[in-house]
Amino acid sequence: MLFTKKQLAAIAPLTIPYSDKTRLRVSHAMTYWKEFCRSSSSEKQFLASVDRNNDDGYSLRTGTLATEDHKELFHFSQAFFNRLAESGRMQNMVDGRTRNFLYAAGALIENMAPMVMRFANDVQWALDAQSFSHEVSVSKPHWTLRFLHYLPTSASRDIIAHPHPDRGGFSLHLNESSPGLEYLDELGEWHAMPMSHEATVLFPGMGLQYRTANRMRALCHRVVGTPGTTGERYSMVAFIPLMQTPYCDAAKVPRLQDLPHGFNYTISLKDLEKMFSPR
Repeated sequence: MLFTKKQLAAIAPLTIPYSDKTRLRVSHAMTYWKEFCRSSSSEKQFLASVDRNNDDGYSLRTGTLATEDHKELFHFSQAFFNRLAESGRMQNMVDGRTRNFLYAAGALIENMAPMVMRFANDVQWALDAQSFSHEVSVSKPHWTLRFLHYLPTSASRDIIAHPHPDRGGFSLHLNESSPGLEYLDELGEWHAMPMSHEATVLFPGMGLQYRTANRMRALCHRVVGTPGTTGERYSMVAFIPLMQTPYCDAAKVPRLQDLPHGFNYTISLKDLEKMFSPR
């Protein structure tokens, strides 16, 4: 086993070392994301999101609320790539940087699968989470890479991404261009995430907290500004959904950023269940 029951239950991030090939795939994907960000607006809009609640593809967000980030992002999943291929839109892409980016993202998802499944197996056996590995596996078409580019108006702020737990199953922070990613412990203190180009940082989301009946807690995290983020910031995260588990419903809780930091560390299972809806 990679992780023990005690490690899985701790309110702290977990780290999984990269294989040489995975480290290379992560580096390639980040390089091509940066190049895609320099593409024309028309090329980006060709892959723009249509529905924010199902927002595969590119989007630019410049919200006005104090807790909203100013960023451009891209959500990539195998299901999204398959839809692009089936629609014939791949043939209409003019900029080779776009194709390079999409193929690099697809290669990364395939290459990180053993790492994801190793963690899923540990959760299943250590916490007696029946059929968890199977659920993670069948959800693979919807594993989502989120590529982020925080714009200078966001990257220069004291708080770049406001504190929140993720809604989905679990998350892997694959690459950060600058330090500043932090997590909140059970005592209310902030700590730097152990980010490295040699390993991924993994932690539960609300979905995994629900799936394990509070035995694992979604990790509250944030991104703070540092001297290296005065201009812009890039990051890459993988979200692993649990497609056979009820979901943390945005209709019931619109913005987790607006709740008390670490609210879910002490929440009862009864109150947790009120935040979820069946798929």
